[in-house]
Amino acid sequence: MVETENMTTLPSEARKLPEYSAQRESSLGRLRRSIRSLVVGVSLLLPQAVHADEPRASPPVVSGDKKMGTLVIVGGSNRLPDGSYRTEIEDLFLELVERVGGEQADIVVMPTASTTAENEDADHFFRPKKRPASLKKLHTRSRDMANTSTFTEPIRKAAGVWVAGGKQPLWVAAYSGTLVEQELHDVVRRGGAVGLTSAGAALVGENAILGGNPAEMGVGIGMVRGGVFDMHLDRGRLPRLLDVVKSRPGCVGFGLDADTAFIVQGTRGRVFGIGNMRICVQPSGEEPSIQVLSDGDVVDLHTLKVTIVPNEERPASADVTVGAP
Repeated sequence: MVETENMTTLPSEARKLPEYSAQRESSLGRLRRSIRSLVVGVSLLLPQAVHADEPRASPPVVSGDKKMGTLVIVGGSNRLPDGSYRTEIEDLFLELVERVGGEQADIVVMPTASTTAENEDADHFFRPKKRPASLKKLHTRSRDMANTSTFTEPIRKAAGVWVAGGKQPLWVAAYSGTLVEQELHDVVRRGGAVGLTSAGAALVGENAILGGNPAEMGVGIGMVRGGVFDMHLDRGRLPRLLDVVKSRPGCVGFGLDADTAFIVQGTRGRVFGIGNMRICVQPSGEEPSIQVLSDGDVVDLHTLKVTIVPNEERPASADVTVGAP
C-alpha cells in the first residue's frame, strides 16, 4: 500500500522539458492552438505499461477513422466559496462542439449516474457561461429502453454528449453494453465531442472503478482501452488508483483532480485546468512510477512520453478564461 504521493513521484529530472517561446499565453489559448494539430482517432489503445521516457520498439494500433473527434475527461468539480462552480472546462467543451456543429449544434446531457437525474433539467448538469442553443437531457433506468433506436436517436444527432457525475453503478446498471455506449463511440468517430465528468470519467476506460476502497471494479465504456481512470484525486484517492494498477499488469492509471480535464484527440492528450493529472504505470518487478502533469502538459498515448510546460510559462488560474488568445 502506498501511503503518500511523494513516496513514488518521479523526480523532475526524469521529465523531458521542450523548448518554448518566451511569450506567455493562456492555457486555453495553447489548447485551442494544439487541438488543430493533434493526431485524429478514437477508441484509443494504450501500450503496455512502460516508464514515461522509455522508447517502444513499435507503436500499438489505434482504431477509428480519420475525423477529428475529442474526449474531454474531467476529474469532477468542487464548489467555490459562493456556492458556484468553475465553468472553464464546460466553456471549452461547448466551444469544441460548436466548432463541429455550429452555434445551433445539439448537445445531449446524460445524468443517469446521478441520483437526482429524474428531478433536474439538463442545465443543472452542464453549466457553461453561455447556454447552448440546443441542450437536451437524455435519461432512463431501463436497459430495454437504452437498447432502442428511438431512445438513442438524440445521440446520433448530437455534435456533443456530456456524461454527468454521480455514482458509477447507476450508469452501469442502465447502459453497460447497450446501444447507448455504442452510440457514444460513434459521436467521436464522426468528429464530435464526448465529455465525461467525475463518475462519467471513471467509466471511460475498459476497466472502471465503480467505487469503494479497495476499489470495486467493473466494465467501463471502453473509449480508452488499456487505461483505468480515477477522479477527485484531490480527495486522497491516489493509493486506490495505485492498487488497481498494481493488480492489473499492463494497465495504465490516470488520476485527475477536480476542475481538471484531460483533452484527448487521437493519440495525444493535453491537461487543462487548475489541478493535476497523474499517470501511473507498473514496470515489471518494480514499484509503480508516477508522472504528475499540470495545465498545458501533453502526453503521447502511444509511448506515454510526456512534454512538461516549464512553471514560468504556466498562466495563473485567473488567466484561464474563454476568449483568451
